[in-house]
Amino acid sequence: MEILQGATLRSIADKYGLSLTSVHRHKQHIPHQLAVSHEAQKVAKADGVMQRMAELDQRADTIYKQATEQNNPELALKALKELRGVVELYAKMAGEIGARTVNNFIITPEWASLRSVMLRALLPYPDARKAVVEALEGSNVV
Repeated sequence: MEILQGATLRSIADKYGLSLTSVHRHKQHIPHQLAVSHEAQKVAKADGVMQRMAELDQRADTIYKQATEQNNPELALKALKELRGVVELYAKMAGEIGARTVNNFIITPEWASLRSVMLRALLPYPDARKAVVEALEGSNVV
């Protein structure tokens, strides 16, 4: 089963004290239907997740519509926030956007302080200071 779950043959061999060759031979004997069945289970699980997301989307949309009909802007805004989250999750699952974190250090007080210290330290070296400022401006890190 570990082979079907994507474990490396080396990790399986090491785990059970087998040779890599014997694990490879064993892999050759796994029936094609079993492998297909395992893949079908993964697809069904993903379909279940997508179904739950669709339900959440529908619920948030219903709440948004009710909130706008009842002139409740606070609740409508909360529902829109949830809808945005569902759309973002859909996009991540579809691979349309990456699930990565972007750290924007440009707007932090620490960056502003560091920038000031750097530029002050470079005051005796106007050419170097100018080069650093131009490099920062050129990379949109100001």
